[in-house]
Amino acid sequence: MNRVFLLLLLLPVSLLKAQPESPYKIKQLKWGLDYQVYMQLTNDSSFQIPIENLLHSQPVNSVSGKPEFTYYPVNFDSSFISDIKEKYANTDFTIDLPLVEKDPITLFASLNKSIGGGWIHFINCTLYALETRELDLKSPLLKRPVSRWKPKPKTESYNRTHHWKYYFPVKQKEAQREYYIRKKENKLDDLTSVPKEFIDLFLQTNQHQYKKMLRKKQVHQLAKIDLIKIMLGSNYISTPQISFIISKVLKAVTKYNVRQMPTVLIFDEYQAAVSLTMNESGYRLDHIVFKDEGDLSAEEIRQRQEIIGKIIDRINEENKKSFQKDLKEYYFQPTKPTNTN
Repeated sequence: MNRVFLLLLLLPVSLLKAQPESPYKIKQLKWGLDYQVYMQLTNDSSFQIPIENLLHSQPVNSVSGKPEFTYYPVNFDSSFISDIKEKYANTDFTIDLPLVEKDPITLFASLNKSIGGGWIHFINCTLYALETRELDLKSPLLKRPVSRWKPKPKTESYNRTHHWKYYFPVKQKEAQREYYIRKKENKLDDLTSVPKEFIDLFLQTNQHQYKKMLRKKQVHQLAKIDLIKIMLGSNYISTPQISFIISKVLKAVTKYNVRQMPTVLIFDEYQAAVSLTMNESGYRLDHIVFKDEGDLSAEEIRQRQEIIGKIIDRINEENKKSFQKDLKEYYFQPTKPTNTN
C-alpha cells in the first residue's frame, strides 16, 4: 500500500473577490536535498515545506479490493464553486431553504442533494461553514425550546437529549457521553468515514480546552470537533434544523475564496509532490513534480503520472461506492429523525 503524506495549506478566510484567475496556483514545485519541498506560486511567492511536518494518510487498499474511504481536506476547485453560485444565484440565504415533502429527510442526503458530490463534499463543505463560523451550533435557531413536555412512556431519544440546550450536544461532556453510548450500542456507522484525527481530537478535548480554543480562535480545530457533534446529533433533528444548516453551508461555500493556498500531497514511493483540489466529482489532480525528475526518462515520468492518476481515480471510485452504500444502508432508514422538544 502506498504511503501518502498530506499538507493542507490555508490562508485566513476572506470574502470571494472576482478575478479571472487565482494567483495561488502552483507555478513550480521542486524537491530539495534537505527533505524540503519548495513551492513557487503564480504570484511569485515562495514556500519551503519540511516533509517531516506533513500529515499521514493511507489510500485505498487496492490489494484486498475492499472499499475503504479516503479523506483529504483539500481546497475547492473554482468550477465547483461556480456551479453552486450559479445554482443559488437568486437565493436569499437569510431565509432557510425550503425542504419539500419529497426531499430526503436526513441531513446528509439533503445536503448531498443541494451541493452534489459525495461524502468528501459533505465533510469539506460542512467543515468550511464551521471554520468560517457561518454555521454555529449555538445559533439561536438551533436552540431547543424550553418545555416541560415528557413523552409517556419516556423514549430513549428523550432520555438521551432532554438535557441538551441545543439540538446538538454542544457541551463536550454531553457529546462524548452520546459518542460512548453509540459506541457501546455499535451504532457509530456514520462516523467510520470521518478521519480518526478528528475523532481523537474530539475525545481528548474537555470543555475547558474547548473554550480555550474559542478564545484563541482556533477555527480549524473547533470545526473538526463540531463536525463530530453534528454527526452525533443528526438523528435528533428534523426539517427546520436541516434546512437551517443547509442554508448556512451553502452561504459559506458561495462566498468561498478561490484564492486559497494549494493542497499538496507527497507520494514518497514515487517521490512525487502532487497538488489536489475538489471538484464536482471528487479529487482532481492538478500538478505533479518528481524529486528525481532530472534522472527520469519521458516514458518513466509518463508511467508514474499514470499510476498516480489511477490512484486518485480509485480513491474517487471507492469513496463514491462507500457513500452510496452508507446512504442505502444507514441514512435512508424508514424511521424519521426524532424532533424532541
